[in-house]
Amino acid sequence: MPAHPLVVLKFGSSVLGTERDYAAAVAGIQRHLQRGERVLAVVSALKGATDRLLADAHFFGPEPEPAATASLLATGESASAARLALALDAAGVEAALLDPGAIGLTTQGPLLDADPVSVNADAVRRSLEHSGAAVVAGFYGRDSAGGYALFGRGGSDLTALFLAHRLGARSCRLVKDVEGVYEHDPGSGGRAPRRYALLSWDDALKLGSRVVQPKTLHFARRERIEFEVGRVGSPACTRVGPGPSAWAEPRGARRAAAKGKAGAGTASRKRSAPPDVEVCALTRALVDIPSVSGDEGEISAFVASLLERLGYRVELQEAAPGRSNVIARTAAAPRVVFASHLDTVPPFVPSSEDADHVYGRGACDAKGIVAAQIAAAERLRAEGQKAIGLLYVVDEEAGSLGAKVANGHAAAAGVKYVVVGEPTENRLAAGCMGSLRLSLATAGIAAHSAYPERGSSAILALLDVLADLRAVEWPADPFFGVTTCNIGTIGGGSRANVVPDAAQTELHFRLAIPSAGVLRRLQEVVRGRASIEVHTVTEPVRLTELPGFDACVVRYTTDAPHLSRWGAPLVLGPGTILEAHTQQEKVPKAELRAAVGEFERLARALLERSAVEARP
Repeated sequence: MPAHPLVVLKFGSSVLGTERDYAAAVAGIQRHLQRGERVLAVVSALKGATDRLLADAHFFGPEPEPAATASLLATGESASAARLALALDAAGVEAALLDPGAIGLTTQGPLLDADPVSVNADAVRRSLEHSGAAVVAGFYGRDSAGGYALFGRGGSDLTALFLAHRLGARSCRLVKDVEGVYEHDPGSGGRAPRRYALLSWDDALKLGSRVVQPKTLHFARRERIEFEVGRVGSPACTRVGPGPSAWAEPRGARRAAAKGKAGAGTASRKRSAPPDVEVCALTRALVDIPSVSGDEGEISAFVASLLERLGYRVELQEAAPGRSNVIARTAAAPRVVFASHLDTVPPFVPSSEDADHVYGRGACDAKGIVAAQIAAAERLRAEGQKAIGLLYVVDEEAGSLGAKVANGHAAAAGVKYVVVGEPTENRLAAGCMGSLRLSLATAGIAAHSAYPERGSSAILALLDVLADLRAVEWPADPFFGVTTCNIGTIGGGSRANVVPDAAQTELHFRLAIPSAGVLRRLQEVVRGRASIEVHTVTEPVRLTELPGFDACVVRYTTDAPHLSRWGAPLVLGPGTILEAHTQQEKVPKAELRAAVGEFERLARALLERSAVEARP
């Protein structure tokens, strides 16, 4: 161990509410210095400062330019770091004030949600050896061009752990105004919450961003970094690491345990209750794991780990390299399976919440649904219902590859019903329209634009075809309604002074009738003027209906048709499809909690029905 071991302390906005709070931070730093330790203090902005700066940025428009926004928001941490350096100097403590750019803290990725990649560790060590303490602004670094790049909301946590890891610090503590991480907010009233003595990275992620920035937790888990959460200088804290999680022993527990030792016998051998699944917190934990179609590896691993800790027999089924479905069963063969998808459309949007909603990419499509299904399954198992399974697939937003691969799994045998989770506002879908994705391409003859008569424009030919398509009344069905056609993309040509020799468009039909009828009508309209390439087809499907549930018909498609071997399909879930894929995607908390009960009620009805069907 070096003569002067390094301690990294991160002071967040919960302990830096006003300028007067810097005195407490100075006292904590002094205690470590008196023990012969070096201290690197990472500071956040004062409470509310980032929100005020962000409001300043939005004063000039709803989508402020990222580079200027990053530069503006970084001033909150820079000012806070300077205040702490001044407070240390006033107390007679020599401390170096380090700018993230000056110590080579470089980043990669989007300017408002970047990741740290390197730091000049020697420069930091030299400053610490000279001064004993150093202060660095958290939350930001510099990109390859030297501009400001932020680590996202709560990014000072990531600064602290990254620097502790790269500098080989003996310990890293995220300093809070409480003695660690609790099962719920200690200031929220009601029963006094239990504090974790040990908290696994995975369980910390389930608690959402109220404790530690989720991106920081993913980094800590990947790099196997253990750290502490608690008051500065207090021996009581929560240690976050590989786990397992454990509660701190309350005062008097040893005496109570000694008194009750004689009667412990049978009770001590009982299986402890399964971990509680809080649906809103789990939704946020899932949302905070990026899982755009094609990049589902991390979220599959997270869900598999969670279900294993809940006592399921879990299998990761590879649908493509690095992309796995999650299949979970109990000791009993499942008769009812909850299913949904883990992938999202781009771009990744991290979670947030207010009193009424959880926000973020996948909040309603479909990570909130996954959370509600898992919570419902836990309730059913607690009642003694064992014939429940879970299936979470990849690639639903692209081509349903995950569902198609899952359909060949042996676990499907014996399943009577599959409840596919999609946003229906907690109504039971009686049917889902189909989907037909295809492209049209036209060919022309290239020529100089000054002599267009020497060529033939592929773009003009494509526009003629599209004009005819827009005039078509596509086939309808009394149950599903009217088939629709969306012209999604158009491309063609090489430059403005060349008559284009190629053009193409992508179309997406929502099918009210089988795809063959729509393709015939399309060919009649195109009349050979463009080539047609079909990419994906999902036929419209009638679904299982049950009395006692509000019903609807949804105009989108699901994985249900591709899970034909998993029993009769049903579709239900919280949220509205109108919020899906939007920048402000959200799901009402009330619907999330209600969905747990609806999934539970639906599964009970299906288990009863399957039991009746099994009678001779």
